[in-house]
Amino acid sequence: LQTLSEDEQMLGKGVYRFAQAWILFHELGHIKLGHTYQQGFPSLQQEKEADGFAADWMVEAASDSRGDKRDGDRLCAIVGAAVALVWVTIFNVFFGRSESDTHPEGYDRLFQVLD
Repeated sequence: LQTLSEDEQMLGKGVYRFAQAWILFHELGHIKLGHTYQQGFPSLQQEKEADGFAADWMVEAASDSRGDKRDGDRLCAIVGAAVALVWVTIFNVFFGRSESDTHPEGYDRLFQVLD
């Protein structure tokens, strides 16, 4: 990290913070959307709704920034959401498919949010 410029360090910290925020907003999305514990298809749908809620909230908030900061914040929000979901996807790569009846596969969630 010492070899990175100040701008590169700031960008990395911003993306990391947005990745953390996406996870928090995902969980808050469950509350806001009135989700209850489910299994099977209803649970998979709830997870995707919470994913979308978090991504929309972050991108909208970043888009409300002013001036030159808006584009940087919006990019960090998008990349932050992607980084959070890449982390979930990595588990599929190293440990195989989860076959969960409560959460979609990481790559499916990543694709949906980026779409």
